Amino acid sequence: VDLGRNISLDEASVACRSKFGRGLICYNPKKPTGKYHFKLYVISCATTWIAVNYRLHCDTDMLTRLDGVVEPAQATELHEETADTLNIKTNVSETRRTVLEVVRPLYGTRRILNMDNYYTSVQLLEAMAIKGLYGRGTIKTGSLHFPSHVILPDKTKRNRGDTAWGVEEKRKILAVSWCDGSIVNMVSNADASEMGSVQRTVKASIQQIPAPVCVGEYNQYMQGVDRLDQMRSRFSISDGHSFKKWHKKLAMALIDIARFNAFMTRKKVVGTRDPIGTESRDPHR
Repeated sequence: VDLGRNISLDEASVACRSKFGRGLICYNPKKPTGKYHFKLYVISCATTWIAVNYRLHCDTDMLTRLDGVVEPAQATELHEETADTLNIKTNVSETRRTVLEVVRPLYGTRRILNMDNYYTSVQLLEAMAIKGLYGRGTIKTGSLHFPSHVILPDKTKRNRGDTAWGVEEKRKILAVSWCDGSIVNMVSNADASEMGSVQRTVKASIQQIPAPVCVGEYNQYMQGVDRLDQMRSRFSISDGHSFKKWHKKLAMALIDIARFNAFMTRKKVVGTRDPIGTESRDPHR
């Protein structure tokens, strides 16, 4: 499979209540599948939705996780590589380190990583540019180094399509604040400061709303991991099974992802027809 230019990053959750996997299991009461779950940081192709790489969340550092998996020298090299990207010896964001680790197979490919405000930061875009990658994503209002003078004030009445932006010319990073019912803030080093449009349904009529180009690109290419989760849950072998041992549940979830990748690869080659050439009743099954 030839991956597209755009890659999406998001987390995929696998419900599990095993008491033996406490170092791997996260708690989030908002998850529909269960409060206790494994968290997988997944990158997938934004056009074919095929999973490219993942990293399992755990409460230990990188050196502990890689102990016995790779050679000690290789583990130390990887740890220093993600820590010293910006020549910062201490106080490295764990989220930024996680993103750099999961996108490592794509270093130097000049692809664009699409992500939400949980991962996006100005420091991350700068670190990815050093590794030969671009990025775009929504960002939290109080994020470090995001220019506050660009943010649209939401206390006053704003119209859909109102936009404010700024460009850091040296690092070529674009900061955007856009009104779409609520204020949306974004940063990108993969887009120009140009205006486009997006479709919105207003009172049962479709209207074209002015929007920066990066907003339309983000809306188009952010759904890769969500689509993977949607398809994976339809015929999942991990959902509906409970085990005392956590590794069985996790293994079934990884098999689900492998089955999804196999299905999407086959679909790109032969379409949705069965071996005798007729359209199948349920191509997902």
